[in-house]
Amino acid sequence: MRDNLQAMGAEQRHTFTATFERTGYKTKDVRYATYYQPTLLVNDVTDEQGKVLTDHLWFNYTLGFQKLGHLEKGDRLQFDGRITTYTKGYQGWDAELSAEHPIETDYKIERPTKIKLLGVCEERPSLPKDNWDLVQQIIEENGAFYRARAAQEGKYRK
Repeated sequence: MRDNLQAMGAEQRHTFTATFERTGYKTKDVRYATYYQPTLLVNDVTDEQGKVLTDHLWFNYTLGFQKLGHLEKGDRLQFDGRITTYTKGYQGWDAELSAEHPIETDYKIERPTKIKLLGVCEERPSLPKDNWDLVQQIIEENGAFYRARAAQEGKYRK
């Protein structure tokens, strides 16, 4: 599916539309601290002609997205961005995980700008300004998902 992204090329910026699905976060361990980065998931990413380019993409929850206010599942977004490659798959020493998740090159849209919420007239509630507060709101809104994931990993204790 992302071959359509590859075909567009990385030479210029393009305009895309997508459907907001949900928020999330990713973590990065640096020395003795864990840093949390809010993210958002969009589905059905299309080009200006309405051609589906990919079924989903994750973005960092940048200031451009945050300025839209609290997004709701199903909201249509429009933004400009550039196609780029990234490496996905397991990059560690575990042979079993390497076999399950081989290293591949994939395509994504980076540096979204001119982000708009389509078809919504009313102003949305604003989001927390502090990164940590936004991550806490994301965890609260998606509590069932994170509890189920932690339980599956054997980490959740009541």
